[in-house]
Amino acid sequence: MTISAIRSARAVAITASVLVAAGLAGSAAVAQEVDRNGNRMGMPEVAVAPRPADPQMGNRLAVSNFQRWYAAKGRPAILVFWNRELGEEGVSRYALQARSSGSGSVGGGSYAYENSSEVGLKRESGGLASDLTGVSMQRVEGAFMSEFLRAGGRLLDRNALMRKLSTKVDAKTRDDVQYLETLALQQGVTYLVEIVPNETENSTTDLAMSVKIKHLPSSTLVGQFVSSATPPAGPTRYEVRGNRYEAVKDINITPETIGRQLASDVMRELAR
Repeated sequence: MTISAIRSARAVAITASVLVAAGLAGSAAVAQEVDRNGNRMGMPEVAVAPRPADPQMGNRLAVSNFQRWYAAKGRPAILVFWNRELGEEGVSRYALQARSSGSGSVGGGSYAYENSSEVGLKRESGGLASDLTGVSMQRVEGAFMSEFLRAGGRLLDRNALMRKLSTKVDAKTRDDVQYLETLALQQGVTYLVEIVPNETENSTTDLAMSVKIKHLPSSTLVGQFVSSATPPAGPTRYEVRGNRYEAVKDINITPETIGRQLASDVMRELAR
């Protein structure tokens, strides 16, 4: 090889080395250019991770639909009978009448007499539909009522109505609970919601809430269902179980979350 050829080869090698070094330096410079989120500049956009699903979305939708339906109906009055028994028969009363008669004389005069007496027997009516009571059930009922009030519901209080009506009837009638409840239904109530809680082993909450919804002006049954009132589960997470991962969803079950869920179920049925 001639000296000129050797010099040309060295020049080409040096030029190639310089170009490679420059390319590496440029790549390093590009790699070091990142935005404030730590993403490299000049690269395609990174797909945004989907937001976790909102477990309460279904209940929020039920409340929103109820509010629209309720406003369109003119905000009718709703009366809730919680764990109350409304039988088909009113109170039964039985009267036993005993009479006696006779005659006699006093001081030469005669007289006749007749005694009559009436004994009224009354069969008790009304009362609790189930024996599922206590502080926990009171908390469920309180959360149910609060959820309806937050949604703008106009709820009538059963006890207040009955006390008001008891001042307008005689003392004997005040003992007839079912009769007073019947009178209460006539005080401008549009919808009656009857809720009877029962225990069961076949639900997450150990409850089976029997619900009836009645439109009183037309004596129409507009809804009837049984709900376990199970609150919505949280987002899915994965736990190691043995040699595999298992999907797990947490459910926050308290008397308050049960009551709020039951209220959403009733709102959904009303606005259906």
